[in-house]
Amino acid sequence: MLRACILFTCCLCLKLIVNGQSRDSILLNDHLQLRNGTVVLGKLQEIERAKVYLDAKNISDVSADLEQVAHLRATSSLFRIVLLDGRKYVGRIIRHDSPGMVYIKLGDHLDSVSIVGIYSALPVSKNFWQGLDGHISFGYSFTKSSEINRVNFSNTLNFNTELWNFRQQASAIFTFGEADRPLERADLSFSGNWLFSRRWIQLNKVQYQRQLETGILSRYILASGAGRRLLQTQNINLLAGTGLSIQKEFATDGSQRNIQLEVPLMTSLNIYQLKKPDIDIVSDFSFYINLSQAGRYRIDHKTVMSYEIIKDFKVSLDFFFNYDSRPPGILAKSYDYGTVVSFGYSF
Repeated sequence: MLRACILFTCCLCLKLIVNGQSRDSILLNDHLQLRNGTVVLGKLQEIERAKVYLDAKNISDVSADLEQVAHLRATSSLFRIVLLDGRKYVGRIIRHDSPGMVYIKLGDHLDSVSIVGIYSALPVSKNFWQGLDGHISFGYSFTKSSEINRVNFSNTLNFNTELWNFRQQASAIFTFGEADRPLERADLSFSGNWLFSRRWIQLNKVQYQRQLETGILSRYILASGAGRRLLQTQNINLLAGTGLSIQKEFATDGSQRNIQLEVPLMTSLNIYQLKKPDIDIVSDFSFYINLSQAGRYRIDHKTVMSYEIIKDFKVSLDFFFNYDSRPPGILAKSYDYGTVVSFGYSF
């Protein structure tokens, strides 16, 4: 886990260096005009959660609600565009004569769509470092396992291609004071999701977990499956999926279990506030049915509520809950839960 944290820090430094070198060389191909007449030139960063983000020349980054946008042109790069009705495009955004509308250019073909009907538009970058975006946070936490202070770390990195979304996520809780194992909790995952239809997504994940309270010194998981977007609106996104996972566990008492098969049942709910205050809630729930050990099942749940204090800086409150009907280790408990407060930066 420490090596992963060091690697992430190096990636972040390179990302910031590349951004600093490329900012002055932005091609002013993109154009944003608001309904109040304001015009901004720069480079479209993304459209996400009913907001458009533009890297503007000689001023700070600009963001606006899609409802405020009259005209938009984004030809500086290709974008992977998803509409609220589930349609997907890989193309460029062309200015439309009618306010509130744009054309999406696919080769020589133009499709006319409503600006407020765009769910997301993410750049398809051929430069790995410039295409990275993510979030990093640090904070203080308290868990049920003992009444001592802890610090927490978490991060997310994203990279998009025309049909794939790659994501790296990590979180860890370190214990202050006398402890034989200062790294009490850790979760590191790498996922690649293939968007193969309007609503269906093929899911793949490699994951490492450490949960000392439930007797897990280390757990390695390889999972693959499929998910479907059940609900996709301007402020709610609900995804459900299932598949098959293979896991290997090492217990805190020195024992280990054979490779086991599980069927995960997963849901992910994202609710976000479009107006001020900027509030974002993400709730992930996974129920694992063990096929190799009859009667065993596990629950992994995490809810994160974040509030943007100022641009790119957020304060977050996390709640996690883990349950194992048959935990490994002699003194292991069947469940653990806790809260985490952290302050983070998005880049």
